[in-house]
Amino acid sequence: MILDNSDRQNQNNLRRKAEELLQNSPPDEDEASMPPDRLRNILHDLRVHQLELELQNDELRSTQLKLQKARDKFARLYNQAPVGYLSVDKHGLIRQYNQTFLDMTGYSGPDINARALADLMAQTSRETFLARFRALFKNPWGKSLEINLYTQNKKYLPLRLTGRIDEHGSQKSDEKQDWYLLLVLSDISEQKLAREEIQRKNVQLEKTLAERDRFFSIIAHDLKSPLSGFLGSTKLMAEDIRNLTKDELQYVSANMQKSAENLYSLLENLLTWARMQKGDTVFEPDYLNLEELAVHNIELAGTVFQHKGIRFESRISPLQKAYADPNMLSTVLRNLLSNAGKYSPEQGLVIIGAETLIGHTRVYIQDSGCGMDQKTLQGLFQIDRKTTRPGTRGEAGTGLGLLLCREMIHWHQGEIWAQSTPGRGSTFFFTLPDYRA
Repeated sequence: MILDNSDRQNQNNLRRKAEELLQNSPPDEDEASMPPDRLRNILHDLRVHQLELELQNDELRSTQLKLQKARDKFARLYNQAPVGYLSVDKHGLIRQYNQTFLDMTGYSGPDINARALADLMAQTSRETFLARFRALFKNPWGKSLEINLYTQNKKYLPLRLTGRIDEHGSQKSDEKQDWYLLLVLSDISEQKLAREEIQRKNVQLEKTLAERDRFFSIIAHDLKSPLSGFLGSTKLMAEDIRNLTKDELQYVSANMQKSAENLYSLLENLLTWARMQKGDTVFEPDYLNLEELAVHNIELAGTVFQHKGIRFESRISPLQKAYADPNMLSTVLRNLLSNAGKYSPEQGLVIIGAETLIGHTRVYIQDSGCGMDQKTLQGLFQIDRKTTRPGTRGEAGTGLGLLLCREMIHWHQGEIWAQSTPGRGSTFFFTLPDYRA
């Protein structure tokens, strides 16, 4: 049994008193001359003292065992706590640590013993910790700090640091050098990921709200324009049809047809957009003949722009394959061919081509139209930027065609972009990844 200073002091005092009693007692009697009763009393007293000593020893051993169990229990609680514990001195050097901290960081005891805690931190965390360490050491209650700690394998570990003063040395000492700062370090990786996810959701929500506002703006603007023209034409026919010549009736009818076509195109795009935003769109990609799909949509576009004499030409190989959803790809081609025809002059030429590159197929649609400046180019495919312009014959845009193209190409894990120079036409490109690559 190991005695502390107070136990040794008590033992010395007891021995000194015993020696004084011995010196003050009368000289020993001759045991042979002692009466039997006195000898029996002395032996009895000796046995009693011996039993008392044995009982005291048993009690001491029991107390020592309980103390050891308590120490072991505390050590287990300390080392197996769900959080990391560190004790640092006034210089910020690590003096004690628990096993949880070692497990969290991958360090061993010799790696961090007497090492500055700030040396284990990332640069920004180190600067913040050092700036606040004095105030934290002086009074840590109610204070916390989030830091990034380097682990043994050089990865960042986000931690929340709180603490309290752990006093050492004399219980009566008020000197700060006798104090350690006991730090509790909690792993906040999941909380940080949750915060980042919330931030990402907030950004996405803001984007969705902006798209909704833009969507309503498109509906209000693009529905109003063709409806106004349609209503104006019907009003003219209703009020003055008897006075209109055959040529005037034909002109009014042509305007009504154009307004109806624009309304139909807008409603078709609106319904497609709404289905995509609700997640009701069926996406069924497969390998298909790209040239056949392009020719089919060229025939449709040629009929629409026959009055402008625009030629649509396919330069896609009859053997060209693509991995895509046929309905979505038809919608993309139809919108891009329609835009090309809309902004091409009379007797203009629109070319559609494709080439196989490493890992994907690139499709392009080139027109001979008026082209675009850089500001207009940068606003393409952006729902918060209005870039629609009237065509060469005043054709109206729905404002949703390119947005639908972007969404559908992204569903294919592809990209879409445009190149253009004012007065020299435009070329739209999109890619379709080849999943066999």
